[in-house]
This record gives sequence, structure tokens and C-alpha cells, in this order.
Amino acid sequence: MPTSYIRLGAFGRPGDGSELVRRIDDALRDAATADRGLTVALDGSAQMDGADITWLDLDLTGTIFDVDMDADGAMDPAEAVGSLQVVARESGWLGQFTVRAHPLTVGGVPVEIDLELDDIAFDWATAVPGTVGIEVPDASGAHGFVRLSASREALVEAVGGAVRSALAPHRLRLVSYRLVLDQTCDGDVLIDGFLRIGKSLVTASARLRATVRVDDDVRLASLSITSANPLVAVFLLSQRRRISEIWCTPVPLTDILPAGIQVAEPQVVVQDAITVSARLGSPGRVE
Repeated sequence: MPTSYIRLGAFGRPGDGSELVRRIDDALRDAATADRGLTVALDGSAQMDGADITWLDLDLTGTIFDVDMDADGAMDPAEAVGSLQVVARESGWLGQFTVRAHPLTVGGVPVEIDLELDDIAFDWATAVPGTVGIEVPDASGAHGFVRLSASREALVEAVGGAVRSALAPHRLRLVSYRLVLDQTCDGDVLIDGFLRIGKSLVTASARLRATVRVDDDVRLASLSITSANPLVAVFLLSQRRRISEIWCTPVPLTDILPAGIQVAEPQVVVQDAITVSARLGSPGRVE
């Protein structure tokens, strides 16, 4: 992940923890104004000691992400430093950074989040025309953990919704579906089930089977969509190719973390909820 600049307004760096949280809230609400798919709910606290932040705790419970925040026209509060002219920097140290949400909602799915990162070196960076922000060029000294959890039932509904959306442009409808999310002996997430697809008065059944793998990245490890109906089978084959092009490309978990942070020992547990957890840190310093 490239160095990012989190814009926190003008008038120099925050003077205390409450001002820091208020400015973070303002930055997120600016993002929500630019992107109608984001509804922000933030409750936080912090303690500052000069340029250092002793601890920063953010609770995002109730926040809603309805769309991809990387879509065209969306505003990201963390901007690439290369697009800004930084004129001054002041070194700072963040002792403990925690983020939690119980839950926030992503694409209609409630997701429980717990993240902690300790010992983060950063800069207070002042950029033209006088805005100040937090710049994290290298977080290789940081360490912590992350845990994400969502109910299996909600994820099944999300998969069904994704299939329904993929069919709609082709004037096809998802009449019914039965999907099961389980765990393989290798620790992958297994998606297995049957779909009934309709067009006009005609319906046909299809079988969906896929595995999602989480290690150093997240990827669709395998995908099979078949039907005994020849016409439906041809259509599903074309969709399988499209899905593979999009989802079979690995998504490194480090892309959503500050530069220098590595993911160690990711674990997936499939029960009533699907939980992904991992330790975070730099090489040689993953707790």
C-alpha cells in the first residue's frame, strides 16, 4: 500500500485527543458527502502528548458502506501523497490504534470488526494550501491483530443477491436458490448449492460450487457453474469466465494496511458466523 495522507483540515495539527477525533469524523463525513453509499457513525476517543498520540480508539458501529468506495467519483479520506505538495513534516508516534465495529454494514452484510495496531511511526504533514494530515510512510515497526466476522446466513443472502444482479442484465431471474457455506479440510470456505434460473415461463436448474481461500491474500480458488440445460450451460460458462477474470486474481491483504505491515497466520473459522483473523506486523515482529 503506498504512503497515504489522511487530510485533517487546516490550522495545524490537533491540540488534543478530542480535536483529533473530531477532525477524523469530519474527514469521514466529507467522504460520505462525496459518496452517497457511505453513512458514517463514529464514536472515538484519543489522548495526545505533544506530537505523539498515546492512543486512538475509533468505534465505527452503525457505519454503512452500500457501494465500492473505490468507484469513480468516490472520495477517499486517505489520499496519495504523490498528488499533494507537502511543505513541512513533524514526526509523531502512535502508541495504540484500535478500530472496532459491532457491526458496520458492507453491501448489506453486517460485519464485526476488531483491529489493533501498536507502535506506529507517522508524520504530521502540512500540504499546500495549508491543510495538515497524518502521513504513514512506513509502518514496519507496528504490530497487532485483526478479526472480521459475518453471519453465515447474511453471507448466503449476499451471494444470492450477487447472482441475481448478474442475471438481471440478461433478462434472467433467480427464481430460487439453496446455498451452503462450509469449510473444507484445507481451511477454505466452500460455497455449494443449487440455483433455479428463469426466463419468461421457462426455468432451469444450475449447480454452483466454489472455494474461497484466505492466506497472504484472498482469492477465488475454484469455481464451477453447470446446468443440464444446454442454453443455460452456455450462458453460465460465459459468466464463469467473467467471474474468474474478476475474482480469481489474488487480492493481497496488505493492500488495505499501511506500508510495511505483513499478515501472519490468517485463520478462517466457519460456524454460525464466518470469522477471519490474523496477526499483523513487520518481518520478525509479528506478535
